[in-house]
Order: sequence, then C-alpha cells, then structure tokens
Amino acid sequence: MPFQINEYSKCTDKKRFIDEFINHPIESMYFNFYPLEHDFILIKSSDQILLKSMICTTPHNGVSFFGLFSYDTSFEKKNELIKCFKKYLANWNKLRNLKMVLGPINFSTWLSYRLPSFSDGGPQFSFEPNAPYEYILDLKSNGFSTHKTYSSKGFAPISQFITESKSAYDQAISKGFTFEFLPKVLSEKDIEELYHLSIIGFDKNYLATPIDPLTFKNLYKIGSGVNDYSNSLMVKSSSGAFVGFFICFIEKEYAICKTIAIHPNCRGHGLSNALFYQALLKAQSSGVNEMVSALVIEGAQSESYGKKMTLRWTHLYEILEYST
Repeated sequence: MPFQINEYSKCTDKKRFIDEFINHPIESMYFNFYPLEHDFILIKSSDQILLKSMICTTPHNGVSFFGLFSYDTSFEKKNELIKCFKKYLANWNKLRNLKMVLGPINFSTWLSYRLPSFSDGGPQFSFEPNAPYEYILDLKSNGFSTHKTYSSKGFAPISQFITESKSAYDQAISKGFTFEFLPKVLSEKDIEELYHLSIIGFDKNYLATPIDPLTFKNLYKIGSGVNDYSNSLMVKSSSGAFVGFFICFIEKEYAICKTIAIHPNCRGHGLSNALFYQALLKAQSSGVNEMVSALVIEGAQSESYGKKMTLRWTHLYEILEYST
C-alpha cells in the first residue's frame, strides 16, 4: 500500500493534524511562529503514523532545514519510508530552487536539532538530543550524509581549570569588568538582556538564524530545560553595560557549560575564561568536580577549554545533509 503524505498547509482539519503531530506540549509552540515559508508533514500507511517531520526555508542561500520529530524504526519497510521522505524533501526544494536540505533542525539552531551518533560513556543529560541511534544509521544508509559533527564531552577535575583561569578573572576585574550571578528563575529583564547579547554574540555562528524576542522568551521560559540558573552569570563593562553571559547549570553532579556569549567589542579580554572561573568555582563549592562542554561544534575554539583537564567521555551528534 502506498504511503500517504499529509501536509499541514493543505489539510482541512488542522486541529486533528496538530493533535496527531504533537508528542510533547512544548512542540505546540512550533505551530505558532516562524516567519519564513515552512510546512509540517505526517507520513502514514493505512492511517498509521510512521514519520513526523517539517521543512522550512532559511536565511542561508540555497538551503532548507528539515526537522525529524519521530519515525517508526520498527516499520518493516522503513527503507521505502525514508525514500518517500527524501522524495518529498527533494520536490519541496525543487519548487523553491533550493539545492540542499540540512537536518534535523526544527526551524533554527535555537531549537531542537542534531542526531546522536556515538557515546563512549557518561550519563544521558536533559539538554542532549535523545533520538535512538537507529535514526542516523537508517538515514545514512539511505542517501543522507554527515554535514557537521557536534559533541558534549565530560572533563575532570574542574579544580585544574579553576586554577588556570583565575588569572583571566583577576585581569578582567582589573579592567573594570564586574560579574553577577543570575537568579534561580530568570526575570523578564534577565531574558531581555540574554536575547540582546545572543543576537549580537551569535551573529557569526555557523547556521545562525535570528529569532524574535517573543520566541526567545518562550524558549527560555518553556523549552530551555534548565530548572535553576543560579550557577549562570553575566558580565558588565566598566560603564555598567552587560557585555556577556555564561549559562552553566548543575545536572547529575556535573557543571553543564552550555552557552557563552561575549559582545564582539569586548572579546580578547579573557572574559570567557573569567566566566568559567566564577561558574566552576561556585559549582566546586557545592561539591561538583566534573564538567561538561555541551553541544559544541567539533573544531570550535571552545574545545580548547578541555585541554585544561582530563577527558573522561565523549558524546557525538550530527547534522545530516541531502543534496536535492
């Protein structure tokens, strides 16, 4: 029996489509925003839902993003299912003169993306992509290939990093920079400052895709997965302006080093190391001795932080590509 492809843009009963699509309440926010052209799709066989996905145009020349919310790895004809999915992606791109689709990226790199591809130990964390390894194996065996690789790495002891980064903190203080820890629960003003610095600080990041302030607030209020921001902090210049932040939180006895942003005008002053120093020092005071460099693109400058400690384990994830 042939597959049926249901598109949100073309269905008449949109409420039913959303009810069938959503696995988690947070996913409902996907249906409420994104200014560029996009669509959601359900691939079925005899009314059984086999694959949930989306596709969207992007600000990046010739590139679309596909999301992959779930698909049935136990389906006996899953290779045919993936071929049907690929054909849909190719036709969608062809109609818009796009040459490549990257994913899984659900709308933008601010949201859920990447597929797990490797682990040699360490716990599973709440911030990690949690799709089964079958996803990437099946997609790669059916024409998708690696586009970029990302990692989360466990390091210890943090005391070594604290010792080696203290001089950066002292230097920052001598130049008039000051540091403030965030509260456990972020205020509206805190989120506004994070948004402003994120847009400026991440502007040159790979595949960076700007989002609006309301969406950003929703992500931090609903979808960030962080229950306690009190190990995170911000840095001010001598004039009192916020010029950087570091999102660091404690999970499973690890200091999770998640996101760091420095205003371009204030780079080169060792502020990243100074932020690490403060965050890890506070984590150590609560009995934490290990850290995770979380969701870092392989080869990025931030990987150098791990050279100050001993690598304990590595988790890898990938963005895939398919030329259409």
